[in-house]
Amino acid sequence: WPCAAGMVYLIRQKTGRQEEAKMNSRKRSGSGIFLMEMIMVCGFFLLCAAVCIQVFMRSDAMSRLAREKNQAVLAAESLAETWKAAFRRGNSIYAVL
Repeated sequence: WPCAAGMVYLIRQKTGRQEEAKMNSRKRSGSGIFLMEMIMVCGFFLLCAAVCIQVFMRSDAMSRLAREKNQAVLAAESLAETWKAAFRRGNSIYAVL
């Protein structure tokens, strides 16, 4: 009977190894899905970051344009006021400048 007990032990060991291999393959496939999900999440965040950067770049360009227009309006107002003051006094604009 010791031989039969040894055979049962070997069969159980082999069955255990097969079950372990099945579990390992399941774990590997689960980790593959997890890795794919993480890659997709990172891609989504990269896409969102790219959109945010573009929005901030456009807003900076619009701000610069508005600042330049404001400076141009101030310069035009100043020139108009100078011209208006020169003609009230009867002087030429070139005499004032």
